Amino acid sequence: MLGAVVVLAIACAAIAPNYVTGNWVWSQEMLLPETRNLRAIQQAGLELPGWITVEQHTDKISHQQWSFQSLTPTLDADSLSTQGISPEQLEVLQQAPLSLFLRPQSYVDDEPLVEWIDLNSFFNRFKNWTVDELHTVQFSASGPEQEAWVSARYFRGWQRIQNEQGRRTTYTYAVMQWYAWPTGGSTDIAGWFWADQERQWRDRQRMPWVAVTLMIPIKPLGDIALTQPLAEAIAQTVQTTLTTQLLAPPASN
Repeated sequence: MLGAVVVLAIACAAIAPNYVTGNWVWSQEMLLPETRNLRAIQQAGLELPGWITVEQHTDKISHQQWSFQSLTPTLDADSLSTQGISPEQLEVLQQAPLSLFLRPQSYVDDEPLVEWIDLNSFFNRFKNWTVDELHTVQFSASGPEQEAWVSARYFRGWQRIQNEQGRRTTYTYAVMQWYAWPTGGSTDIAGWFWADQERQWRDRQRMPWVAVTLMIPIKPLGDIALTQPLAEAIAQTVQTTLTTQLLAPPASN
C-alpha cells in the first residue's frame, strides 16, 4: 500500500507541469541507458572481489541468454576471513566451484517473468532435481545513495546421478535467487515493478534488472542453514558489483 502511495505521489508531481505544457510523460519513448552495460554483464559475467573466475560462457534457456560462471575463492587468509569461509567450506569449494547464473534484461520492454521456472526446468533436464527447505532471506548491500535491501529465496537443491558403473552420487547446493536492480532486489517481480514505475515517472527511463542465481556446493543433503551466512555475504558482493557495473559509464561495444 505504501509503495502505491509513493508511486502516486511521484506521478502527480510529474503530471502537474506537463498538464500546462502538454508534454505528457506517456507520449515520450522510454529509455534504458544501461543497455550496453547489461549486454556486457551477459557476455562476460562479473568480476567479484575475493573470487576467481574459472569458467564463463553464455547459453540459451527458453530463448533467453544467460551468463554461466564458475568461481573459486582466493586463498589468502584475509579474504577467507572477510568472506566467512570455513576450512570445511573451502575444501568443498575447491572441489566444486561456486556457480553464478545471470540473466540481464535484454531490451527496454523486457520484463522479468518466469526466470525461476525456466532455470528449474533447465536443472531438471539432468534428472531428479529436487527443491526443498525453501524460505525467504533478507540482506542489505551498498546502493548508489543508500543501502539497497534485497529479499531473496533460499533453498536446498539436490539430485542423485547414476554413473555408468551404476554408482549413485548426490550433488547438493545451497541456492539463492533474486531479481537485482540498482536500488534493491526481490524474488518477487512486484518489487521491480514499483521501482520501475517510479523511475519512469521521475526520469522517463526503465529500471534495469538482472536475474541472479547463486549455487553453493555443500555436503550431500547438508544443512543449508550452516551455509546461509556465506550465501548472504556472496549475495551482498554480487548485488554491490551489479549496481556498480550497471551505473558505470556505458561500456563500449
